[in-house]
Amino acid sequence: MTQEERLNTCKLCVNRKFDRTKGLVCGLTMEVPSFVDSCPDYEENPKAVAIEVGRQNFRGGSSRSYSTRLEPASAGKRFGNFFIDRVLINVILFGLISFMVDADLFESGIGLIFFLVALYLGYYCFFEIIMGQTPGKMITGTIVVKEDGSAPDGSSIFIRSISRLIPFEPFSFLGDGVGWHDTLSKTRVVDKSSVKRKEEEDVLDQF
Repeated sequence: MTQEERLNTCKLCVNRKFDRTKGLVCGLTMEVPSFVDSCPDYEENPKAVAIEVGRQNFRGGSSRSYSTRLEPASAGKRFGNFFIDRVLINVILFGLISFMVDADLFESGIGLIFFLVALYLGYYCFFEIIMGQTPGKMITGTIVVKEDGSAPDGSSIFIRSISRLIPFEPFSFLGDGVGWHDTLSKTRVVDKSSVKRKEEEDVLDQF
């Protein structure tokens, strides 16, 4: 058994403790685990097991069981995000067009398409990279995270944003409630309040 396998076993034991210098240790001996095949003092911690199972489900992309501590945004909230953000994008679009009505950019359909794509990508990339939330998500109290619950990086958000341009992408939610832009970027939308609770509980889980 490797040390990593020993530590994974100890993570699920009620006797686990956290030492600032040694890391995860046995609460009975206060030493780093060194058993060979199995620990005679192992006693399963139901809460730790449930958290680990939920964490694995979350990483596997299940739409109904992301994590025992991260709550996926409901279909209603996701529709609200889509509707609010689409309205705001249109407001920005018409506002910009009113100032650029004489610009050569709009003399060709191709120029207009490039402008719309740039606006669409810019809107989502700006808000989700900087704050993890578009204005729509701020209103509904949801936020974008990676499949493991961590904050997404710029490349994940870019993939997420450009995937929205796939034809008929909104219809991808009709199956299990997870869109193509979620799957391709390995991100999920969850309730922001559950992210805060998870961060607090992660600290407690170390002790």
